[in-house]
Amino acid sequence: MEAYASFAKVYDMFMDNIPYEEWCGYLSGLLAEYGIHGGLVLDLGCGTGTMTELLARKGYDMIGLDSSQEMLEIALEKRDRSGLDILYLFRFQRQIRTVLHLLHGPHDRVFDLGVQADDLHLARIGKT
Repeated sequence: MEAYASFAKVYDMFMDNIPYEEWCGYLSGLLAEYGIHGGLVLDLGCGTGTMTELLARKGYDMIGLDSSQEMLEIALEKRDRSGLDILYLFRFQRQIRTVLHLLHGPHDRVFDLGVQADDLHLARIGKT
């Protein structure tokens, strides 16, 4: 997405007031309420990977997908620095069927987490 090409470089700076750690705790708690305590989690629209990394630190096996190559480049840099085992994929519109096929086990989960300003939207949570 061209709209994110230059914005990707400053995205984290603009989002530095977002309480990602609190949201991660909230999301982990919500997942636990659904009986999800680990396993493979797909983060659709992962952006620069901030939430993806936090969930990986909580023990989830993370796949981050985004349609902005520039955002994913930053996510990859973060992954290299942290040493976390996260798979990042570009152009998820074309790859979503393949990824969902990979997530076919009874313990695997898919969710779409969207962060906008000071609001958290959990758009979908469920078994694959």
